Amino acid sequence: MIANEPLAADTVAARILNFKPDEIVHLAEARDRGYGTLDFNDIEMSGDVSMDELAEKVSKIDTPYSVQWDVRKVKTPVKFYVGVNPKTGRECTGGCENALAGSLATSELYWPGLMAGLPSMGLVIGYYKGDVIHPGEKVALIGSCSGVEGKLEAGKIIRFKGCPAKGMDQGLFLFPKLGIKSAAWALQSVLAMGYYSSAKAIMLMLKPFRQRVGAPGVPSMKKFEA
Repeated sequence: MIANEPLAADTVAARILNFKPDEIVHLAEARDRGYGTLDFNDIEMSGDVSMDELAEKVSKIDTPYSVQWDVRKVKTPVKFYVGVNPKTGRECTGGCENALAGSLATSELYWPGLMAGLPSMGLVIGYYKGDVIHPGEKVALIGSCSGVEGKLEAGKIIRFKGCPAKGMDQGLFLFPKLGIKSAAWALQSVLAMGYYSSAKAIMLMLKPFRQRVGAPGVPSMKKFEA
């Protein structure tokens, strides 16, 4: 997809993915700041396939990533404390929160019922203006700006930095500390990672020995042109 207006591109992409552009926080905020429009009547589109046809194909894809997967609505003993970015005062829905939701949703897809069976703990995203009370339990502060304005009580406090704290990093390094199964450490993921890492290493080792087209002794592609 090619566009000369970034917000228009994201608006069309959102529709193809079956999202409502005006319900996506960062798109609505970009529109309100005057960066463009979310109105399809203002966007000229052309191509070999219509937007509705693509949306229909995408709707059949099974994926754990969904705007409906709200961490605060998941049935689980885990309590989520969603704060704001202290510099902007806004909730970072597209940052640490989205990364956390995606990682947890993927783990839930691998192990159905995972979230409901987790031990009680607290997960703080951003700067939370309130109390976080979890005596004898784990509390994770996710994101470089994460903090608690009120009282913080926990058996163990885990700070996990990043802006944002990437979903893969959370799955690889944070989840094991919290006792949450991570899809990143699932057997099939580890095997796939090992395979592709080995393949990449071999490619890099062989790179000096690979001849390039146009190098001395290697026929030029011009000789094969009609």
